[in-house]
Amino acid sequence: MSTVEETMSRAVLKVRPEDTLEQGAQAMIERRTGSAVVTTRGNLVGIVTERDVLRAVANGRVPWSTKISDVMTHDPVSVSPDTSTAEAIQVMLKGGFRHLPICVEGSLVGLVSLRELLKAQALPLIGTTIAGNTSLSA
Repeated sequence: MSTVEETMSRAVLKVRPEDTLEQGAQAMIERRTGSAVVTTRGNLVGIVTERDVLRAVANGRVPWSTKISDVMTHDPVSVSPDTSTAEAIQVMLKGGFRHLPICVEGSLVGLVSLRELLKAQALPLIGTTIAGNTSLSA
C-alpha cells in the first residue's frame, strides 16, 4: 500500500495571510502550481487555490488590495505522511478539494494533489509503460 509521503511534494509554495491575492496568484503562476499554503510562523493556517482566486475576482474582489486571509480556506483538512493514497483520495473527494496539506504534529511537511494521488494509484494498475505519456503527466 502506497502512502502520501511517497507522492507528496516537499517543495511547497508558502504565502502569508497578509499577502495580497495578486501576490499569491503571481507566485502560483511562477511556480506553476494550483495552490499555496498559508503559514504563520511556520504553522499551517490556510490554503489558497486557483479556484479561490477565480472566485474572488468573479465576486468583484480587487486582487491588489484583497488579502489572502480574506479568500483562503482557514484551517484546511490535512493528513499525516503515513496516510494511504487511497484514504487521501477519499478525503479529497469527500471534501471536494484537489490539494491536501501533509502535516506532522501540526507542522507542514508537504502537499499532495489529487492528480498526483490518482497517478500513483493508477500506474500500477495500467502499467508503467505509459508513464511517460503526456496525457498522464502532471
